[in-house]
Amino acid sequence: MSEVAGERVLAKGKASSAGDFAIAGTLAALSLGYFAWFFPAFATRVSLLAQLHDPLAFVAQWFGPADTPLGLFDRGPVLALAGLILLAAYGIGALVVRQCGPAIPAGQALPFDVGRQGTSDRDHRTTLTLLERIVFSLAAGLNLLTTLVLLVGLAGLLQQMWLIWLIVILPAGFGAWQLVRDHWLHRSAWRDHCSRLGEHSALVGMAVAFAAVLLLGALLPPWDFDVREYHLQVPKEWHAQGRIAFLPHNVYGNMPLAAEMPALLAMSLWPGQLGWFYGALVGKVVIAAFSIITVLALYVAGSRLASARCGILAAAIYLSLPWVVHVSVNGLNDGVLAGYVFLAVYAMWLARRGTCSYLLPGLLAGGAAACKYPGVVIAVLPVALWAMIPRGVPSFASRNDELSRSESRLTSPTLALALVVAGALIGGGAWYAKNAALTGNPVYPLAYGLFGGQTRTPEKHVQWQRAHQVPQTEAGWRYAPGQLAGSLVQMAGRDLLASPLLVPLLLAAVMARMHLPDAIHTPRFAIAGLLWILAVWWLVTHRIDRFLLPGLPFAALLAAGGASAMRGPWSRWAVGGVLVVGFAYSLLANTSTLVGDNRWFVSLEQLRRDRPWPQHTPLRVKASHQWLREHVQPGEAVLLVGDAAPFDLDLPVFYHTCFDDCLLCEWLLDKSADERRRELTDRHIAWIVVDWPEIARYQSPGNYGFDPRFTPELVEELVAQGVLGPPESLVPRGPDRGRSVEIYPVLAARSVAASQ
Repeated sequence: MSEVAGERVLAKGKASSAGDFAIAGTLAALSLGYFAWFFPAFATRVSLLAQLHDPLAFVAQWFGPADTPLGLFDRGPVLALAGLILLAAYGIGALVVRQCGPAIPAGQALPFDVGRQGTSDRDHRTTLTLLERIVFSLAAGLNLLTTLVLLVGLAGLLQQMWLIWLIVILPAGFGAWQLVRDHWLHRSAWRDHCSRLGEHSALVGMAVAFAAVLLLGALLPPWDFDVREYHLQVPKEWHAQGRIAFLPHNVYGNMPLAAEMPALLAMSLWPGQLGWFYGALVGKVVIAAFSIITVLALYVAGSRLASARCGILAAAIYLSLPWVVHVSVNGLNDGVLAGYVFLAVYAMWLARRGTCSYLLPGLLAGGAAACKYPGVVIAVLPVALWAMIPRGVPSFASRNDELSRSESRLTSPTLALALVVAGALIGGGAWYAKNAALTGNPVYPLAYGLFGGQTRTPEKHVQWQRAHQVPQTEAGWRYAPGQLAGSLVQMAGRDLLASPLLVPLLLAAVMARMHLPDAIHTPRFAIAGLLWILAVWWLVTHRIDRFLLPGLPFAALLAAGGASAMRGPWSRWAVGGVLVVGFAYSLLANTSTLVGDNRWFVSLEQLRRDRPWPQHTPLRVKASHQWLREHVQPGEAVLLVGDAAPFDLDLPVFYHTCFDDCLLCEWLLDKSADERRRELTDRHIAWIVVDWPEIARYQSPGNYGFDPRFTPELVEELVAQGVLGPPESLVPRGPDRGRSVEIYPVLAARSVAASQ
């Protein structure tokens, strides 16, 4: 019998080895085929790989051209203030999360919640793990802190320094005390986490490297147009005004901007005339830090759902994605939205198991809605619908009357929905109330037909709808099979900032589900969350690649689950090869100019001025803005036409976006020459910059459009009347260049300034 049993074991081992070899071979073949398709898709990817032959030249990019002033310690104050804001957020969030503890009596723990994580990092008030409480506290605290800044700004108190410092220092002190307390009370939990991280030191080291890249990039001044148009420009304007108010010239400034409030807070705290600039950098760092909060969320979710390896791998994968690094280092708010969406869905999964109150996922979903309008659809709506689905509470080892009453509360969809809605209103309702009060439209400038809105007209509504509609083919189709196929190909790798990691590892997850069902735990909420975001993106948006970012945390978790399920020696080698290739490319891409500025060690003052540089160095600050810095005198203001990104101008400036009224037309049309001079003189406008190339871009077929009242003839008429003088042309004209950027002196304004 023993010989027969031995033969059976041997046969089973051979079969298992053969199956593992087959899975590994299939995964390796598919991955190699995918890499052969992925890397040659863009010349940029090939050129990145080619730079490996001269690594010293590549590293030299981080220090700028020769003789460039260097700096590293000048980042210290920026990091310190960002850390203080995060600590204040943690202090606020820790109080709230403790009140959003378990929906079961204190001291009780769900049986299935004890297994993988243990109970050493729990106290008597919550069944959330220590790291889960920290992550939820940071996210919820940032949401509530930004809401507080909004309320202070609406009250016109942004220049009351004592109040601004008070709302930071007090919660920061409590946050510091809470961290010290948690450290001493849960030392065994910290040791457990350090032990688990030490077992996967290579993955942890990779994640730390990507985190360092992310923070180094976040400390640099912004390049991105949207950031300089409204993500940081709007806080700068509110800071200068001392209050949060309606901006009739910037339609984007009247949308939810919770992710940008740390920048406004930092601008109010930073002393001196450059507070707007350094406060903006602090805001960028906080936005980047939220991606790291999302990484921690993936770690705790993966650890609870599967294993520590799965959690660490999910964190490293997400942090390596070029899209994540791109939005984080450039100050875009998509990474914050992605973090809130994932945390809201994960908290909802926990709430349905009695681990936390339904108020917590509602609050986090409200945080998503406070960042962007899509947060309502991709976070608040699915969480609310999920709350309405009845679910029984798992059996406990022992029951009593109090526990039965808790069970009853847990299984009530009405109570769950009420708590979710209440949390969402607390987390995001203030932004919609603010819009309703200031514009008459809670979702300004959307839903014009239902609510209307300040400065909106039927023509502007049509312009907005046309610019943000679902793309259509020449035949008028919006949901054709060819469009779907093109979108799938785009998501698979025909996007410059795509990662070579996700597709092979998602294939591994599918193979593990088919052949190793006992080895993989696939969280249904991750699948549902990813599919919901993809569906919303394709069905109702204008399908910009960046808007897919909220789906990446779910994809990273699923990919990590597939990779972790491959436990055979051959399949582990196959997965290891994919990880090496993917992480190596991502590290190369994320340290290059592909994702953003990589001059990490150049002084901030040099980067702010953006000159002098050697010839052919790419300029962050426009040539017209450099010219204005040198020629505009104190007391003079500037009007920009076509140029809607004035963030780098430290002088009085008037501008408008392409979706708003042209100020030049509003002020000067149908008026006499004397009236026109008076309009400009009263506003102290000394120069008018007309960005003809930008206007031509807006007016090109299929683009956003521009105020049709503005024409070259209007400018020529102003010159002929003597209102404007001959222009300064910053770009030489040529047969194929079209009109250049032109800067016109306002003759009346300059004569008044000279007389003063």
